[in-house]
Formats: sequence, structure tokens, C-alpha cells
Amino acid sequence: MRYEFLIEQVERLFELVFDFFMFLVNMIIAASRFCFGRSDSDQSPPNAE
Repeated sequence: MRYEFLIEQVERLFELVFDFFMFLVNMIIAASRFCFGRSDSDQSPPNAE
């Protein structure tokens, strides 16, 4: 029975998909900030994080 191996592979795949999804979300946020942040950068102060 190879259920343990299969479960390991599925967990690894989910980790990869989650990391890729988070990367995409960060890229979309950065792109939207770059596109829409330039026009109103004068009136909106940058976040102090």
C-alpha cells in the first residue's frame, strides 16, 4: 500500500500551489499599486509598515 507516499506527494503539491498562489497575489497587489498608486501618490501618504 502506497497511501503514505501518495499523501506526502499531495501535501507537497498543495504547498507548491499555495506558495504559487501567494506569489501571484503579491504580484497582483504590487502591480495594482504600481499602476494606480502613481496617479494619486501626491495625496495619499505611504504606509509606515
